[in-house]
Amino acid sequence: ETPLEIMEEFFGARYEGYERRRAALLEEVGEELLNTEARHLFCRLIVQGTVQLMNRPRHHVLSDLRANGLERFEPHLKRGLDSLLQTPVAALSRERLAALDDEWERRRQRHAQLEASTPRQMWEE
Repeated sequence: ETPLEIMEEFFGARYEGYERRRAALLEEVGEELLNTEARHLFCRLIVQGTVQLMNRPRHHVLSDLRANGLERFEPHLKRGLDSLLQTPVAALSRERLAALDDEWERRRQRHAQLEASTPRQMWEE
């Protein structure tokens, strides 16, 4: 075999690997993006006073969270909406909300970058 034939054979196998890697990264970053979006929405609902947590039955709080758009995130959260209810009170502030805005934007950009990339581009990086 010539060096060119070896390279062509190698390219096919490596290309398939980069296709799988890209797909896995897209899924991982997509889940992180959804998780960040859920935490952002939860924080915003609490900070703005749309949902009250204190002195209310848990099922009423969960119902309010679902009614305000968090229901669609339940399958993507490890412990459903309970994971959001475990958020420390100190993390439910305007400062944290701004930090979640920044985090969401970084993850959104990373996801868009991955979607726009090709396996060949990933190989060349």
